[in-house]
Amino acid sequence: MKNSAFTLVELLLALSIVGIIAALTVPGIIGDTISKTSSATLKATVEQTSNALRQAMLDQNVRDIADLEFVNNGTDAENNLAFFKKRFEVSKQCGANRGDCFADDYLNSNGQSISDVNHFEYDSFVTLTNGASVALHRTSDANNEAYLLVDVNGKKVPNVSGEDLFTFLINQDGTIGETVSSSDIADVRSKCLRNREDSTRFCSQLVMAKDWNIASYKK
Repeated sequence: MKNSAFTLVELLLALSIVGIIAALTVPGIIGDTISKTSSATLKATVEQTSNALRQAMLDQNVRDIADLEFVNNGTDAENNLAFFKKRFEVSKQCGANRGDCFADDYLNSNGQSISDVNHFEYDSFVTLTNGASVALHRTSDANNEAYLLVDVNGKKVPNVSGEDLFTFLINQDGTIGETVSSSDIADVRSKCLRNREDSTRFCSQLVMAKDWNIASYKK
């Protein structure tokens, strides 16, 4: 009767094949999981911030985000911090020291530093219990615009615009984000990937247009 048991060589060969398949597929699975988690954190953080802003507008009986007490004075870090502490679960208060909540340096997708962009001229930085670091700011120029800065995983890597760092325009009514038409997607993606001061803002537009899928911003 013929012996049907596997030989040691056959077992080693099978294990090698399994190892190769795992090496090819597991990193992609892990990366996809991380991307989905980051996307969910980003969406939840932006939506929570928008809800908090609109509730603050109701509480203060104002219709324009510019009239909110803590936003109206862009240098009032104390009011900014009070807003976060009242309406969010804050795990770390960094005040005006960005480096305690955000990375010291950020890159665009081409590996170029964007650490000196004006998006970091915020007044009060905090890290939330979901791991995201956030800050609010109102510009002092003629546009008088308000922005939300988000790093979905705080100081942790990759520290890349469009992957974990995003800047969102806060609209007059307290909603957050800008609508991008399908015909403008290619142009917005190009601006997101280039070394621009406002690349994080265009990456944010792109991710929102892609149904909050961070992994799609390069596709």
